[in-house]
Amino acid sequence: MTETGHNNPPTDAELYKGQINELRERIETFPEVTVDNEGDANDLLQLTKKLAKEIDHKRKTLKQPHLDAGREIDGTFNPLKSEAEATGKPLKDKLSAHLREQERIAREKAAEAARIAEEERRKAEEERQHVMPADEAEVTAQAEAAELAASAAAAQAENARTAKGSYGLRASGLRTKKEVVVTDSVALVRQYHKHPQVIELCHKLAKADVRGGMTEADIEGIAIKEVREIA
Repeated sequence: MTETGHNNPPTDAELYKGQINELRERIETFPEVTVDNEGDANDLLQLTKKLAKEIDHKRKTLKQPHLDAGREIDGTFNPLKSEAEATGKPLKDKLSAHLREQERIAREKAAEAARIAEEERRKAEEERQHVMPADEAEVTAQAEAAELAASAAAAQAENARTAKGSYGLRASGLRTKKEVVVTDSVALVRQYHKHPQVIELCHKLAKADVRGGMTEADIEGIAIKEVREIA
């Protein structure tokens, strides 16, 4: 019984894997390098580099059509996406400004209500202290009601102050977002100077500058080590 796919030709990846295994076997069995066989060692090394270049060329060749198609798709739809987002921005700005104003008005009204309620509470408390025993129950009830009203008004003022539960927030989804503005780039880098991603980025920048001709004297925090090896 013939297995499915048994007669299919090997893929490029399978062919390359076979060549890699063959080179690995030759390298693992290669003796210590001497003056007599150093040329053979170099020839074998160059074969591995040549194979690596062929594999990378194949990868780029196969990948390029997909990259081109992706760029074409992005070029068509990204501008449309940006245009769609920009279309609503003027109205978003107007609506946000309106809702911020509504929140401000709500906060002022709530604060005024809290102030009035607190005055009523204090007034009721003063009256209770000077009331006749026969009227004490009624005045006490009025004072307690005033105190509850004051607490409710204070809670309303705090609610409006934090924009939680306000009409504008419930109606439109108005929310607070935090935008980071760099005011001191040196201090910012100092803050994150131990972060692995910051170190990695700085390392890449340093390597690029060294390739461009800069020296240790030009770049703080590095040492340039020269290593002699075959190209």
